[in-house]
Parts: sequence; structure tokens; C-alpha cells
Amino acid sequence: MSKDPFKPQFSLSDVERSGVSLEYQRFGKLSLYSLKHRLFDGGWSNILDREIYDTGDAVAVLPYNPHTEEVVLVKQFRLPAYHRSMQPWLIECIAGRISQNEPPEQTAIREADEEAGLMISDIVKVSDAFASPGAFAEFVHLFCAKFDNVPRTRIHGLEEEGENIQAIIVSFDDALNALDRGLIKAAPAQICLNWLARNREKIKNAWGEGLEPSAVRD
Repeated sequence: MSKDPFKPQFSLSDVERSGVSLEYQRFGKLSLYSLKHRLFDGGWSNILDREIYDTGDAVAVLPYNPHTEEVVLVKQFRLPAYHRSMQPWLIECIAGRISQNEPPEQTAIREADEEAGLMISDIVKVSDAFASPGAFAEFVHLFCAKFDNVPRTRIHGLEEEGENIQAIIVSFDDALNALDRGLIKAAPAQICLNWLARNREKIKNAWGEGLEPSAVRD
């Protein structure tokens, strides 16, 4: 029997850290690590200096109405897109930082209300992932959830945080079409929409039969 290619070959003990320093801290922390690690072909690497930026863990949630076949996405200004001279108002999933000791599912509920005026339920875990593991420590918890209320207004966000967020309710097919046309550049939204495309009937059946959200992933 062949070896499982997905089974980890190394562990934390195969990394030796010789130093770490905090270089900058404001919204997040920029740290400089000096370390070495084992190599796939044997032996150890040279001492490597690597920067890492840590803004904490986050949540992204895609609200879906199985009766109307609609999803809710949001639009907001994003500095990294402006920095790259790209369209800076991105289409995204509802998302936000996890507060201290807050379960990710509770963050999803809070952010859905703050960013889109939605009440969500039947939260299903889509996945979790590093946003960009080459240099960023951010770990994102991705969800899909049921919604059935229509927001009273389409402009949301916390004024004290400088947020100006537009919620958009679109058909799931239109959202997929926008994804295929390259109009959705935010990775969490891409992941959640592709996940829903593969699991839509399963999730509708689970919600229709009153099954636990975990049943969708079984």
C-alpha cells in the first residue's frame, strides 16, 4: 500500500527557533523569526529570517436562503486592492475578527447583523484556512448559514470603525456567474461559493429535514 501523501512528515519538533522579535504593532503584530527546519531530503536548512504579520483569527460567512435561492454578499473599500491599483471596492462574504474568547459561530452571527442586518441560523462549517500562509498568520473560519429576513437597509457597518458596507442580495446563479467572470477577488467568498455549488442540494435537504448542521459535512 502506498504512503498517504497527505499525512504530515514533520511536526513542531522539526523546527528550531533561535530568535523572535516584535518589529511593529498597531492593528496587528509584525514579528521577525530566526529559525531552521528539517528538509525533505534530509538534514536541516540554514538559519532563515522570516517576517510574519498576525492580525488574529477571523470568520467569513455566506448567508443562503434555500427557498429563494439567494445569497448575501457585501461590498466595501479594501486598501490592499487600492495599493495594487485594482478596483478597491471588493465583493466579499460577511466577515470580521473574532473577539477574545468568542466562538467563531457567534462571531458569524454578530457580523451578519453588523454588516448586513441579517439574522442567520443553521450555521454550517465550510472549512478553515490560512489566508496567505507565506507571511500572514491570519486563520479564517468559513461558514454557510441560513437567512430568511430582508434587511431594512442595504448600508451597514460600525461608524466607530470607519465601516461603510453595502449588502447585496443576489441569486446564487448570479453569484456563481460573477465568480466565473472574475468579479469576485476575495478568497473566502470564492471558497464559500464553490463549496455551496457542490453542497447546495445536500444542505437544502439537511435544513428541510431539520438535521443538525454537522450532518451536511458527514
